[in-house]
Amino acid sequence: MKKIITLLILLLSMGAYAQIMVEVSGHVINQQTGNPIPYHEITISLISENDSLSGTSTVVYTDTLGYYGFNAVMNAQQGIMQISTSNCDGTAPQGETVVLGANIPNIFVFDFAVTCQPASCQALYNYTFTDLLAVQFQNQSFGEDLNFYWDFNDGTGSSEENPLKVYDFPGIYDVKLTVVKQDMSCSSDFTSTVFVGDTLINNCFAMFYHTVNPNSNSVSFYDYSMGNPTVWEWNFGDGTTSAEQNPVHSYAENGVYEVNLKIENPATQCISSYMSYVYVGDTIVNPCQAMFGTYPGSNPFEIVFVDKSMGDIASWVWDFGDGAVSSERNPIHVYGTAGVYFVTLSIQTGDNSCTSVYTQEVFVGNTPGCMAFFEALPAPDSNATFLFQNLSIGNIDTYYWDFGDGNTSTEMSPVYSFTGPGFYNVCLTVQSVDSSCFDMMCQTIVVGESMNCQAKFSYYPDSTNTQLSLQFIDFSFGQITSWMWTFGDGSSSTEANPVHLFAESGTYNVCLMVSGVSPNGELCQSTWCEDVYVGTTVNDCFNYFTYTTAGNTVQFEGFHSTDIPASYQWDFGTGVVTLGNPVTNVYPGPGVYYVKLTTWDDNNCTASSSQTIVIGDTIAFNQVYGQVFEGTFPSTEGLAMIFSIEQDTNYFPFMAISPVAEAGVYMFPFVPNGEFTILAIPTSNNGFLPTYYGNTLFWEDATAVIPGTTQNPYNIELIAASANASTGTGSISGFINQNSVRSGYIDKINVLLADQNHSPITFQPVASDGSFTFTGLGNGTYYIYPELSGMNSDFMQVNLTEGQNQFVVNMTMDGNSFLGTPENLSSLSIGTIYPNPVTDEVNFELNSVSGGIVRLMVYDLTSRAVAEHTYDLRSGSASIRFSMANLPAGFYMVQVVGENGSQTSRKILKK
Repeated sequence: MKKIITLLILLLSMGAYAQIMVEVSGHVINQQTGNPIPYHEITISLISENDSLSGTSTVVYTDTLGYYGFNAVMNAQQGIMQISTSNCDGTAPQGETVVLGANIPNIFVFDFAVTCQPASCQALYNYTFTDLLAVQFQNQSFGEDLNFYWDFNDGTGSSEENPLKVYDFPGIYDVKLTVVKQDMSCSSDFTSTVFVGDTLINNCFAMFYHTVNPNSNSVSFYDYSMGNPTVWEWNFGDGTTSAEQNPVHSYAENGVYEVNLKIENPATQCISSYMSYVYVGDTIVNPCQAMFGTYPGSNPFEIVFVDKSMGDIASWVWDFGDGAVSSERNPIHVYGTAGVYFVTLSIQTGDNSCTSVYTQEVFVGNTPGCMAFFEALPAPDSNATFLFQNLSIGNIDTYYWDFGDGNTSTEMSPVYSFTGPGFYNVCLTVQSVDSSCFDMMCQTIVVGESMNCQAKFSYYPDSTNTQLSLQFIDFSFGQITSWMWTFGDGSSSTEANPVHLFAESGTYNVCLMVSGVSPNGELCQSTWCEDVYVGTTVNDCFNYFTYTTAGNTVQFEGFHSTDIPASYQWDFGTGVVTLGNPVTNVYPGPGVYYVKLTTWDDNNCTASSSQTIVIGDTIAFNQVYGQVFEGTFPSTEGLAMIFSIEQDTNYFPFMAISPVAEAGVYMFPFVPNGEFTILAIPTSNNGFLPTYYGNTLFWEDATAVIPGTTQNPYNIELIAASANASTGTGSISGFINQNSVRSGYIDKINVLLADQNHSPITFQPVASDGSFTFTGLGNGTYYIYPELSGMNSDFMQVNLTEGQNQFVVNMTMDGNSFLGTPENLSSLSIGTIYPNPVTDEVNFELNSVSGGIVRLMVYDLTSRAVAEHTYDLRSGSASIRFSMANLPAGFYMVQVVGENGSQTSRKILKK
């Protein structure tokens, strides 16, 4: 199977698994006037051991408001970042140097005040494409009597003001414009990266990564180029070369080497080059290095600081960022107010020969929120091993990974090897330090090179035996000839659908390994494991289903847990929902479909179960990618989402998420055939709004993407907000209830805030519990608009006045539409949950404006109901207490539903 590697994976370099994630931003102003300085040059240098980014310098420019930003990922345990700038005439350089550490926040803000005399010239340009390889450059420089000098980065240039450049080959070119006044009194230059042709994935793109043997100066190079090259030309930077595809090179001395790879394919006229720095040996020599960690204290405002510096340290000086200092090695500091503080530790050795300074952000008290996000990066030497790169943001101290095969991890960025090929639903749940914020993200991981067989099973209590007896049902697909069950208690079975009697209650890791013969005669094996709860179920309300396939036709049969007649509702994963049992569905073509069965009876038993089924012998996937721009510059951070366009009134589209990487690139590697919309979402607060491909705010106006018919790249220019809100103490918050819509879509909604003329002001993403908030608003008329591809919506008016400047808007996802009304107060709310994490009993206050009977449900990460309670809130409030002692460790969702359909939810961590 051809390995599919995204550009982001390549940039991260899989040579090592220790990760440094660094982010720096700031503001540059004129020292004399205080005004922001646009297009000012900032140089950022990264230095670390054994990383291809090390030793590189990146030049970024401030935007029109004087702000700059930069982020990168380095494969190293520690490193150094240097940020520098100077006056507008190049004099009086100034800068900052900070130490970087792996698996800790490396987020810095550095502002600069520089001297700038009014410039008489400034180089600037933008560009458009008139053909695949033809670029029309438009001069936007200011100044009079200018001469123009263009360097197109391919050995050619021009002196025209607005040249049209036709490149010979696709590629990535750093184009430089230099302007000089005719009297030589002023000169200026500007450089921007231009992506020419279809360079990103399919045609031609040179790329490699490397690993360094820590016990020698030997370096292994791995070619990851695209375009099926037949010629490789390596230059190792020490005077030696190679024509191998994946050479191993030994350097004679330690040092930093500039390694170049040039690839060619004469048949397709593919020519591309790529350069990366390689660090060999111990290139960082420093007898001391400042470093520290933080831990929460006995209250939300107390922080415990732990020195983790290296070297023979004799003195420590702490600056806690609030005016207080300390000379202790491991101080405990109590802050007066909540906020974000920049804490600095300065150290010095006993002989005064070495000093080091380290600064880190510390979050105190209420946190600004959190967002779970990760990427699955395949290891270069295994198709079953992945580095799960945690990219979550917020003040997070707890990570919980569920790999979809019964195994879990609490590491920040674990490396995990799956036991067999298949589709695994991997979920990451994060929790903030003070337990005020939870978030979860799931994505399907495709593992292995063969999908000829896939193990899967379900289970239910055996009604003819005790509650310790379970009936296991084989749901594997493929031509299975043998089964091997291990039940986690030392026993096993080779039956297809065994009944097993466990000796006692508990949680058992049950595994099924199946073997079979593929249609081409090859042996295939697959293993599926998951935790099974024996004798600890809260009630006997559950369901399951089986299915048989014939081509694209599938017959489903469901089973409800009680003897009471039940209703069966099927969601076939195509947008089609039907009632009945058994049922038959004809799928439109080969693919992977998520099928869900919901059953209910007259004895208050409502249950659901789901499976991923594969239809057809082959699965057609497409690669979809493009760039995101903020004005004329590529976006530096954000997310991209792709949604299938469905015609059914029940909302269940295909959906995938991709980060927007450096240079604004996004990529979806596994997109099925169909018609789609693509949405780009900025994650930095820079005035831009979520924008669809076709450069529109609304999915109805988006340009449809049809893989195989329309062509990559699908570039998106983010739309800037066109209005501003007056400031004040008002707020608009809300909750979106998912109703019968699958929960995985609720946090994909963006709520737009507009002024009285419907002009957009800003936006807020909806949290996983359905909440959103706009604060700091002045009085006036506003409109909110929930936006999700495929969902019908409308503007909802909210008026903030002196008498009422805080509103809550309740909405519901009903079918493929948003329904909602503003209310003065939320009708249902959960107070502070304690203790959280919980070991036995959980307690909280439950409040309801309307009172009445409410139902409380507890769900695990697989959306399986594990507890249910009913409470009478006729008095408007109640103190809730229930036990979670019999539940295994992990994250759970507590959902409360009122008589009028209002609902609220919170997450709980069980230790």
